[in-house]
Amino acid sequence: MIFYDKKRAEEILENGFSSFMSFEELFILAKYFRDEEGENDREIKDSLNDFCARYQSGFNEVLSRKKIASAIRYSKKHKLRINIEININKKELDSIKMLKSHNLQKILFVMLSIAKYLKANYIPKNKDKEDNNKYYVYSYNFIKILKMAKVNVSKHKRKLLLYELEQSGFITTFPNGYFEVNIACDDSDTIITLNSLDDIIDHYVITCDACGKILDNVSKMHCMCTECYKKKRLEDVNKNVKKHTEKVKMLNNSMC
Repeated sequence: MIFYDKKRAEEILENGFSSFMSFEELFILAKYFRDEEGENDREIKDSLNDFCARYQSGFNEVLSRKKIASAIRYSKKHKLRINIEININKKELDSIKMLKSHNLQKILFVMLSIAKYLKANYIPKNKDKEDNNKYYVYSYNFIKILKMAKVNVSKHKRKLLLYELEQSGFITTFPNGYFEVNIACDDSDTIITLNSLDDIIDHYVITCDACGKILDNVSKMHCMCTECYKKKRLEDVNKNVKKHTEKVKMLNNSMC
């Protein structure tokens, strides 16, 4: 998934296509010429034809006209994606931390960040449409999302993770491959600000449920620092001892 179109467009202009007449790269160039150079449809067409003639061996303007026309048409619907600030607020983080699995938390954090980034770079067809207030992850690859979240699991486990996220109600999946991230919201109480989607998961920290201390090593059994877990275990033991003592006492009284 290409997040920063401007940077990618500049690389394409300098080095040419990565594969023969790549539509994805034509689309990025069309957006670049429209948004950065201020060109209209006719000018974009001329710029794309000139670029292809210079960098693409075997280019034929007539045979490629439909592909170029499609790239220009789609460039009207999407802005050139640039590097922007992404703000994650307290409500969103609180929702993420409701998930017991740390892997699920990391995956949802990545999906939320991508959805907020894509929404900020989206041009709505109808400004009054209700969907404009929703947050989607589209053109996604779930394996790529897992990689960004630094979650390495088997194919079977991947399906289970996606199923658990759907069952939580925090995301909705659609047949066209879109995800709607239902926990996303606009709130001024910003906790994390991302300036890039590179190494995104490094910004998400898991903290102790009891004291809030940042955890470097997370147990599969609990989400506590060593000190708090020892304290909790001692409290649990004392409760069990007290419960057992009361049970024995009641049993002895009933035999009298």
